[in-house]
Amino acid sequence: MSDSAGAGRPGGAGAQLFAVKVASGQEANVAKLIATRVQLRGLKVYSILVLPRIRGYVVLEADGIESVNEAVAGVKNVKSVMPGMFKVSDLEPMLSRKKEEIKLEPGELVEVTSGPFKGMRARVVRFEESKKEATVNLMDVPYQLQVTVNANYLRKIEERRAPPGSEPL
Repeated sequence: MSDSAGAGRPGGAGAQLFAVKVASGQEANVAKLIATRVQLRGLKVYSILVLPRIRGYVVLEADGIESVNEAVAGVKNVKSVMPGMFKVSDLEPMLSRKKEEIKLEPGELVEVTSGPFKGMRARVVRFEESKKEATVNLMDVPYQLQVTVNANYLRKIEERRAPPGSEPL
């Protein structure tokens, strides 16, 4: 990003990013308290970010450290303002989520990662790419049980095995 990233804002190009250390699990509550204080006092804080991948921190975009200090002073669960500031490029990997394509083939061994069958191994019977669903045979049960599971809840353990009898001698 260029230096004119905040040019449309009241703060202009001087807006910077600051990290505020907060009690883990209280990020959303602290962000709401800070937002209320910013509105009431008319502080020059332009955005408040709560990133799910970074627990224990809230990111504030403001004109300067003075605005950040005034916004967080006395707020419950705020531990400290981290010294220094950082760039948007440091946050980009955490802001964008890469969608990984799941492609399963019949015969592949998978593990169920969520839902009532979590932790069970299964073999793929059919995969419907349009619905992102797979029909699998559960292997960790004493009888044959076929279930249809969202493909996002499956993790490959082993690639597809060759059918019996096709192995070289």
